[in-house]
Amino acid sequence: MIRIENLTVFPDRREVFVDGAPVELGCRAMDVLLVLIEANGALVTKEKLTDQGLAAHGRRR
Repeated sequence: MIRIENLTVFPDRREVFVDGAPVELGCRAMDVLLVLIEANGALVTKEKLTDQGLAAHGRRR
């Protein structure tokens, strides 16, 4: 279990809760969240996400 303020993440169960309420995340969003948590505040580059197959491909907002 990982707890960051009001966010609780169970990586092994791939579950996320905010203030105790479940949050539905897609597979890619969960993977990105776990990479960001693992980085522990360090910069995560697009290249790192791409290396892990997580960067958006050709989508811009």
